[in-house]
Amino acid sequence: MERTVRTLLVDCDAVLRQKLVTDLAEEGVMVDTVTAESELVGLLQTSRGWYELLLVGQLENPQQEKEFLLDIRQQYPSIEIITLTDPEHTWRTDWSTERLAWYSVDRLADSKAIVSLIQLAVRYQAERQRNFQLQALASAAERVGAAKSEEQLYQELYEEACELLPGLDGFLIAHYDEQANEVSFPFSYKHDRRIHIQPRIGGKSLAEYVLLTKEPVLFP
Repeated sequence: MERTVRTLLVDCDAVLRQKLVTDLAEEGVMVDTVTAESELVGLLQTSRGWYELLLVGQLENPQQEKEFLLDIRQQYPSIEIITLTDPEHTWRTDWSTERLAWYSVDRLADSKAIVSLIQLAVRYQAERQRNFQLQALASAAERVGAAKSEEQLYQELYEEACELLPGLDGFLIAHYDEQANEVSFPFSYKHDRRIHIQPRIGGKSLAEYVLLTKEPVLFP
């Protein structure tokens, strides 16, 4: 593999699940596994966007597979989905045309072929995400440019940040008065609530650091 792809497999067939995990591991792909739909939902909720790719094998409730997959697609649009087919699930090949899955592949296919599909799916995901971000930035520029007041500008910036960063739990705008050596905070949110921060002098927080260095800071 070109890089580690955070992959999750859901399959209630223990024998085939273990075979696929072993085969993919030999090709350098490490896969986390769950056996049931409820376990999958719980892991996706707690992992907070960790997984990039979902392999869907045999599910416990085959009568509701399509509805379940549609729900996963809607809740986690950033995860690419590859469905594993067999003679009893050949109809799954139609899911890619319905945009429920990125691709479908025979679960007994050569592991190298499955690895190649995983690589392609992740590349497609990265390109799709890039396009989304560019469109979002263009849209944000239009809305921000139309702001008629400072308060409206701040609100637009906050809403755009929330859209681009769904897990955002804190946002503030800081002003630095060089003559008074004072930092003020005209707009601040924490946990989706507007808060008020008093101006301060000689602070040593991240806000002061960014204002003084004029350099962005990215945390992993």
